[in-house]
Amino acid sequence: MATEGPIAIVLDSSVLINFLAVGRMDLFAPGPPSAYIVTGHVVGEVQDPEQQRTLREALTAGTITEQNVAIDSPAGELFARLTSERRLGVGECAAIAYACTNHLALAIDDNAARKAALRARPDLTIIGSDDLMLMFIQAGRLDVDQADRIKQQWEQHHRFRLPFGSFRDKLA
Repeated sequence: MATEGPIAIVLDSSVLINFLAVGRMDLFAPGPPSAYIVTGHVVGEVQDPEQQRTLREALTAGTITEQNVAIDSPAGELFARLTSERRLGVGECAAIAYACTNHLALAIDDNAARKAALRARPDLTIIGSDDLMLMFIQAGRLDVDQADRIKQQWEQHHRFRLPFGSFRDKLA
């Protein structure tokens, strides 16, 4: 994903929790490559008390910005439509609605949610946890070996699997 300057990325809870679970919210430092946004609904989906504390710290520090989906807005209308379909969680619906109506990139891992987002906005930029890791590697926030250790933690302890052996393979 080539861009000029930082891009704004709306984080879904699946992506957010992947990084919270391995204690790597430091990767979301302000500045290039991106600015990061979560909706109030996504914040509400973080259930683990330690992860909630870490997320509150990131929000207070301005590392991540919280935005809400106003009911009487285009995002609110899309949110209502998505939630009425009863296929996705409220966090996914809010993240999709906010990203779609504000023309922002969306970081989400769930395939059904990705499809719903593209139905709502076919030109939406969608990335996953793996894409964020690649961005962090390219920005010098971690190296490939560190990224591979995080990938291994996700697989062994957090039931999140990526379909490749090493981030080195993705960079080639």
